[in-house]
Amino acid sequence: MLTQGHHAFVLDEKNDAILVIDKATKQVVRKIDVGWSPKKLIPTPDGSQLYVTNALSNSVSVIDTKEMSVMDNIKSGRMPWNGAASPQGDRVYVTNLKSDSVSVIDVLDNTILETIKVGRGPWGVAVSPDGHRVYVSNQNSQSIQVVDTGSYSVVDVISVGTNPRDIALSPDDENKLYALDKNMVTDEVEIYVVDLDNIKVVDSLDVPRSE
Repeated sequence: MLTQGHHAFVLDEKNDAILVIDKATKQVVRKIDVGWSPKKLIPTPDGSQLYVTNALSNSVSVIDTKEMSVMDNIKSGRMPWNGAASPQGDRVYVTNLKSDSVSVIDVLDNTILETIKVGRGPWGVAVSPDGHRVYVSNQNSQSIQVVDTGSYSVVDVISVGTNPRDIALSPDDENKLYALDKNMVTDEVEIYVVDLDNIKVVDSLDVPRSE
């Protein structure tokens, strides 16, 4: 869900749409049709545009949040899944789960600037505060890759867990990254702590199972 002004934008994956809800009345005021099986809402830092990954359409829809309508559709790799915008607001990075790649979108004209080959099953993505590095978790390669945004090339690989998925930079330490890992055999969930200065895992936290 994304909140923007008086409205909230919510994924309706079942109906291939984004619902716009008035926060005051809690009523749906607009239904925006997007591609098949929308998975992720990716807002630009100023909230003016909202990128939606459509996993089964192999596309990314771009929504103008003021007009509450689709302003563009971008062809991506196979099964676009997750994504993140750069803090500078000029790029959006989308992981393509079945293409083993990341699509780099230019926010100015909504074109694909580059397609970066990464590991198998890329899932999560995070962007450094200065926009110079992009971190990609590859669930089927048990790794997090570090991408240099100047050359759009992988410059480091960090071995992480058995099935790393969502990742996030620490809000109070830009050199620390957290990765959620789910073991598909035991169903156990762990959070790995990655030191980005030394490019290695330094700690892990067990997540208790719900009873």
